[in-house]
Amino acid sequence: MFASRFLATSAARRETGHHTTCSGGGPGHPAGSCSGGGGGGEHRRRFKCCGGACTDVLGSASNCVACGRRCPFGRLCCAGWCVAVAYDAGNCGACGRACAAGTPCIYGMCGYA
Repeated sequence: MFASRFLATSAARRETGHHTTCSGGGPGHPAGSCSGGGGGGEHRRRFKCCGGACTDVLGSASNCVACGRRCPFGRLCCAGWCVAVAYDAGNCGACGRACAAGTPCIYGMCGYA
């Protein structure tokens, strides 16, 4: 449950990006693939049709790497891995936000004391 309609919309936009059409198959689009936003191998690995919606499986906490694979509570899907962003120095507070070398990530902040 989201705290507001704005947060729910933002989260949905993050998970689907601009790829919103799932296809049932055909030339160049295998069954369950997403259309729009370009093509190629990276596109097919990153976007999958999950529950009728085109989903970024490298960044969706509800569909991390595969449809239906949920990250545990307190973890986000960062590049296909469920990561505890509250304590991961390479993804501190958000995916891709790295702390300086030797600086710990505590409660999602680098060097929190």
